Amino acid sequence: MRARTQIWMGACLCLLSTAFVSGSDWPDIQSRGRLRVIAYAYEYPEMFSFDSQPPLGPGLERELLESFCRAHKVTLEIQKMEDFTKEIPMLQGDQGDLIIGIISTEERRKQVAFTEEVFPVRFFVGSHVSTDPITTVDQLIKRNVGVVAGSSWTGAAQEAGVPPPRLKIFENQPLMFEALETGKIGAVVMPVADLALAMKRRPGLREGPPLGESLSGCWAVRKTSPRLKETLDVFLSTARSGNVWSRLVVKYYGDRAVQILKKAKE
Repeated sequence: MRARTQIWMGACLCLLSTAFVSGSDWPDIQSRGRLRVIAYAYEYPEMFSFDSQPPLGPGLERELLESFCRAHKVTLEIQKMEDFTKEIPMLQGDQGDLIIGIISTEERRKQVAFTEEVFPVRFFVGSHVSTDPITTVDQLIKRNVGVVAGSSWTGAAQEAGVPPPRLKIFENQPLMFEALETGKIGAVVMPVADLALAMKRRPGLREGPPLGESLSGCWAVRKTSPRLKETLDVFLSTARSGNVWSRLVVKYYGDRAVQILKKAKE
């Protein structure tokens, strides 16, 4: 009898554990009244600001999410993440309901589900004006190239042919740009939208050639949250088909908006 009871209790605990790890779907979020968003701590404020009263506005992705939350009468709760390698484990561990600003790649699609496109993405080379400009991939692979740990930037640099000894991985963007400006690396690889925003802040940063094909910047949810994905997809599709998305692009990217989007899709 005791053995049977122990087996039954073990089965119940296993089911409870599985239910917890699977995380919340849209009805659970509505009942809770909070949408938990995992956001990169070093995200540009034009994309997602952490300030309570941001001078530029909440940022493109945060403004979209705030609009979504208002429409569905839930509160936006932000989970700040400082390490790209932890974003998917945080989501799968039910420490958040969605990840913002994440690029949809084949490897990631095995782990999580992606929404409709939020922003077009293409990787570009960046270099410093104190060095010779980079115009070809052959010139790129002869330099030490910086990327951020846990990001898809690493894969883009590897696919471009940057040899492992020349690939320098940094904990975050500020450290990567510091290395570029001090000559410790000779180039960076990053999405064109991020590069454009970085160039606004760092006048010594220069744009180089594109790498690879056009990709999509999306929001990621657990594969066990199909109703959340469906609800977000409807919202994003409506925003993209109307003038909401284009208005936000111009608001946060200004005169470079059309040029940036064109380069991302070329």
